[in-house]
Amino acid sequence: MTATRRQWERKALEGLVEHLRNQNHVARITSWPENDPADPLSVDARIVIDGQEWAADHQRIVYDSQHPAAEKAARNYLRPRLEELASRHRVGFYPPRWGKGDPLPTQAWDRIVAVADESGASGRRFEELGLLLTA
Repeated sequence: MTATRRQWERKALEGLVEHLRNQNHVARITSWPENDPADPLSVDARIVIDGQEWAADHQRIVYDSQHPAAEKAARNYLRPRLEELASRHRVGFYPPRWGKGDPLPTQAWDRIVAVADESGASGRRFEELGLLLTA
């Protein structure tokens, strides 16, 4: 690993710690295990967050530009179908809008968060947990 890359990763991890502190967490980097041959871990940093030690490994995630983001793909897939339904049933089709003071669809959003949490904890896909329907 080059010195420049190591500095870049450290800066990213230090940024994570700073972000956690800004969110009122007690966080600090306690060591850089990859630079310590005596440390059995081969991760970038040991970070203590609210008294719990975490092994942190910084990674760059590269997305294939041939795979569109899910939001854009969903919009492109749903919009023509919904517009056709609106025309057939002579109703308006409008993207969701919220005025000041209007309730947001937080129950639906909470369901998405709950399923994402369960998916992360169990390793099961969203489809298996009933959030997305598949053909």
